[in-house]
Amino acid sequence: MGVIEQQEMNTRWDVIGRLVERKRSIIPAEQAGRITEMDVEDGDTVSANRTILAQIDDVWAKLNVDAAQAELEQAIASKREAVSQLQQEKRDLSFYEDLATKNSAKPKEVDDARTAVDIAEARLTSASANLQQKKVALERAKEQLARLVVKAPFDGIVVRKHTELGQWVNQGDPVAEIITIGQIEAHVDVPETLVNNLMPNNQASLKIDALNLETQGKIIAIIPDGSSAARTFPVHILLDNPQGKLKVGMSVTAHIPTSDVKPYLTVPRNAILTTSLGSAIWVNMDGKAMRIDVTILFGTKDRYVVHPSMPLKPGMQVVIEGAERLFPTQPLEVIQ
Repeated sequence: MGVIEQQEMNTRWDVIGRLVERKRSIIPAEQAGRITEMDVEDGDTVSANRTILAQIDDVWAKLNVDAAQAELEQAIASKREAVSQLQQEKRDLSFYEDLATKNSAKPKEVDDARTAVDIAEARLTSASANLQQKKVALERAKEQLARLVVKAPFDGIVVRKHTELGQWVNQGDPVAEIITIGQIEAHVDVPETLVNNLMPNNQASLKIDALNLETQGKIIAIIPDGSSAARTFPVHILLDNPQGKLKVGMSVTAHIPTSDVKPYLTVPRNAILTTSLGSAIWVNMDGKAMRIDVTILFGTKDRYVVHPSMPLKPGMQVVIEGAERLFPTQPLEVIQ
């Protein structure tokens, strides 16, 4: 059993807003080409950097990689040849310098050998630069090949396809549009007289009207750029949405605290029984179960602030487990 409590707290002012995706992105094609694979459909769930949204024809890109690989191997061989040539020229120079010390070589022969070393060093420098250029060309070709695969940039759900199998796309053309899942934001416009009652990272109470669901979220942004006509300021509230029941575009009512304080009746959250007839609690009336219809005003921590259909008093007991099996006037056995 739980207990009805009376708590002094700020009154609430309801403001209307809507649910908005945390992130939305139109994913473009980074390379032009024909779509050869397109296995996602509207509504499909995608994973970041794993789900392939589309594959663009990669025949020519693969050939470019093969050509770049061949040119790289040729550049490697050219550098090896340049290294060998330089080593040979250095040996020749050493030979002529040794002969010169014995007056067995002409000065011109030594100078020619030194010139040959300089030329070999220049050729090696050129071969090294060419090798580096071919390495970059191969990496560029591989990157261009990889970018023909269009992947999801974050976990989400496909809300719109912008192309189809066999269609030609140019660089920058949209392929698919996705939004995040798992979390969602509520955007509400708060009157200027109330906005300073809110602080970033504080909890906010909301009601998802379509689901008749009371929940809480974290204030993540209070935008200091208000509407001069409506005299309101945008407030963004982050909500967890693990089951995906909260949908983009749904109406939401945020309960904004005012500076006024008044007494409210509160009950434990698990005392609320929600049915097709609305919300209700089961109260212990002299040892018997009595169903009382309530209107949930807003949530606060682990309790709901309620307005009962008939007068209730603080301290009265409410059923918090097994209420769905009760019937009116059923005797209650309180287990301590």
